[in-house]
Amino acid sequence: MQTNSSQGLMRARALAEASVAESYSTVMNDGVTKANQVLLPYVDTFAAGSQDAATTAIIPTGSYNTVLSQLNTVVQTSTSITAPNAIGTSSGTLTFKNFRVDLGSFSKAGQTYYVDYVLNGQGNSGSFKRNIETSGTLRLILGRTYLNQYVLLADDGGFTERSCITKNGKKYCSGGGYFGTGSVFDGPVHFNKNLALAGSPVFQYGLTVASPTTYMWDCQAQAWAVTTAQSTDCAKPDYGGYGQQHVSDAVTLPPNAFSQGRAALGGDENNQTALTTKEICLATGKVQNCTPTNGVYVPNSSGTVSGGIYIQGNAQDVQLSVEGQNQVYRITDEAGVVTVIKVNVTAKTTSVKTGSGQVVNLTGVPNGQFYVNGNIQSLRGPARNGSLPNPAPSTPDSSVVPPAIAEQTQLNVASSGDIRIQGDLTYEKNPNQNPDAKNVLGIISGGGQVLVGQGAPNDVYVMGSILAGATGKGLKVEGIDDAKAVYGYRGKVHLLGSLAEATDQLRGIGSVTGGLVKGYDDDFKYDKRFLNGGVVPPYFPATTKFGVTAFIPQQRTWEEK
Repeated sequence: MQTNSSQGLMRARALAEASVAESYSTVMNDGVTKANQVLLPYVDTFAAGSQDAATTAIIPTGSYNTVLSQLNTVVQTSTSITAPNAIGTSSGTLTFKNFRVDLGSFSKAGQTYYVDYVLNGQGNSGSFKRNIETSGTLRLILGRTYLNQYVLLADDGGFTERSCITKNGKKYCSGGGYFGTGSVFDGPVHFNKNLALAGSPVFQYGLTVASPTTYMWDCQAQAWAVTTAQSTDCAKPDYGGYGQQHVSDAVTLPPNAFSQGRAALGGDENNQTALTTKEICLATGKVQNCTPTNGVYVPNSSGTVSGGIYIQGNAQDVQLSVEGQNQVYRITDEAGVVTVIKVNVTAKTTSVKTGSGQVVNLTGVPNGQFYVNGNIQSLRGPARNGSLPNPAPSTPDSSVVPPAIAEQTQLNVASSGDIRIQGDLTYEKNPNQNPDAKNVLGIISGGGQVLVGQGAPNDVYVMGSILAGATGKGLKVEGIDDAKAVYGYRGKVHLLGSLAEATDQLRGIGSVTGGLVKGYDDDFKYDKRFLNGGVVPPYFPATTKFGVTAFIPQQRTWEEK
C-alpha cells in the first residue's frame, strides 16, 4: 500500500508539472503574438502621435487594468492532458496580474513593462491528486522592431511588370524577377510590393505582403497572373501551413549607414547626418582642418579604445578569423598596407600592427562597429579545409569551413558603398545548435549592394544579419546578369540569420517551371535568437514602428498546494 501510494502521488505530481510546463510553453511561443494583439493598438496610437518614448509612456497608466483584462482574455490558456495507459489526467491555467511600467527604462528606443503570471497545474492519478503553482514575472519590452526580425524582408520583391492583358476578368502580365523552386526560407518573410512566385518555393513560416496582390506564374496562360490566390495551376508555394497574407503593414527600411560611421569613430550613433571631415580628422588623431588620410584606425584615448574600427577609403580585403580567444581582423587598405588587429574580449585587450611596424597594445576592446568609408572589395573568413559533400548541407562542418566570428564577438561590418562577400563567414558557435551563443554579425551597405563576389565558393555560407537598404539595392550575385560571365549552377547561398533589402536582386537564372541553371539558390535559415529583438548586432538599424520586441518570463516561486 505504501509503494502504491508513493507511485500514485509521484504520477499525480508529474501530471501536474506537465500542465504547468505546457502553459509555460504557451507563454514562450504564442505569448508574443497574442500580447502583440493586445498591445499593438496602444503602440500604433503612440506612433501616430509622433511622441518621444524617452519622455511619454507608450501605454497610459489609466489603461493598465484594461490591458490586464485583455491579456487574460487573449493569452490565457487552459491545458488538459490525458496520460496513456489510464495513468491519469491533468489540467492547468495561466493567469496574469499586476501590469506595471519600469519608469527607469524610458528611452528613444522603447520602454519596459512588467506583468506577473501564475501557472496552476492539478494532476490526478486514480484517487491521488497533486496541485502545483508556479509564479513569476514577464518582462515586455515595447520598442522599435529591428530589421533582423525577418529571415527575408524586402520593400520591392524585384518583379518588373511589362505588358499586361485582361482575360476572363483576370489580369495577366509579362515580366521577370521571381522566387521559384529551390528557394527555402526558414523564418518570417515579408515583401511590401512587386513579389512574383513560380514553381514551389518554400516559406516555412508563411509569407506576408503589404500589397493587395502578388504575381503567380500560370502555365495555361504562359504569363504572370495578378492574384490574391495562394497558388495557380503550376505555381504551388509551400507556406508551412501559415499561408500567404496580403495587405499586412508595410515595413520601411532606413536608407543610410552614417550612424554606424560615427559609432566606429566613438561618436553619437544616433546622429544620422553625413560625417564631416572635421569629425573624421579629430577622431583619428589629426588636426581638425586635415584631409582624412586613407588607412585603418582604432580610435583611442590615451591608450584606451574609445570607438570601433574605422577605415578611411576602400578596403581591398577584410579577413575575419579566430585565433584562440582572439577575434582577428586582417585588413588590406586602399594602398595595400596590411593591418592586423587582435581583440580579446575576455582579457579586454586590443593589439594593432600596421605593415611592418611595431605592435601597439591598447586597453579595452572595440565597441563592435567596423566601418569602411568606401567599398569593401573583399569580405571573407578563413579558407576552407577540403571539399563539401554533394549536396552541401545547410549547416557546414566547422572542420571544413573554419569559423570567422569568435564565440564572444558581437560585430557589425558596415560601409558607405558596396560590400563584396568573397568567402564563408561563419560563427564559432552555431546559434541554432547553441541557443545561448553570443557571437553575432551584421553586414550593412549604406549606399550600395551587398554582393556575393565572383570569387566566392560554391555553396557559400554566411551567418549574420544583412542589410542593403538604399533605393534599388539588395543582396546580389555579382555578374549574374553579365552575358560574358561564365557561372553555371553554384549551389546555394546558405544564410543563417536575416536579409533586409530595398529591392530583391538577381541571384540565379533558371526556368519558371524548373530549377536554376546559373547562379545560386536561396537557402535562408532564421537565427531563432533574432525573434522579437532577443539578439541584435551592435548598432543595427530598427524600423520606425514600435511593437512588442521581447516577452521574457522569469520564474520566482514553485510550490505545492
